[in-house]
Amino acid sequence: MPARDQHQLTGAEQQALVLIREMRRQIVAGDISAELKKPARLVHYVITLYHGHAQLRMSRIAPELGVTMRTLQRSFRKIFRTSMKDYQIETRLNFARYLLSSNPDLKMSVIAKHLGYDDPNVFERFFRDHADNSPHAWSEAQQGRRLREDSGNRSSNG
Repeated sequence: MPARDQHQLTGAEQQALVLIREMRRQIVAGDISAELKKPARLVHYVITLYHGHAQLRMSRIAPELGVTMRTLQRSFRKIFRTSMKDYQIETRLNFARYLLSSNPDLKMSVIAKHLGYDDPNVFERFFRDHADNSPHAWSEAQQGRRLREDSGNRSSNG
């Protein structure tokens, strides 16, 4: 597989830019909160909406917001008390956990694709690095906790 051109936008970035342009239009029209005029708040919204997608590079989005990457980073940290990168990682990890817990039979390749990974092994490495467990082990532990909670609730209600 050929390496991606650093100047070429990913599909997630293209979608995010379309969304940002539409939201900025709505802000000007007064249809949505002017609070989203702040680039950091808009980026926070985009990261949340895209679940911290791995192929969403903020450096490609900053110019659309009319700010430098450094200004965007400082403003994001000031407002949200975390870096954009850390927020993106935490959001991606939380969405992965949600997918794993809501549908334990979901294939890793499907979860990886939802989060922007072309290779499920890269997703599994990401998860292991940030959750201190493999996705499979984390999912099994969640299922075990849920079973214990369910059986505990049944015995206390019965």
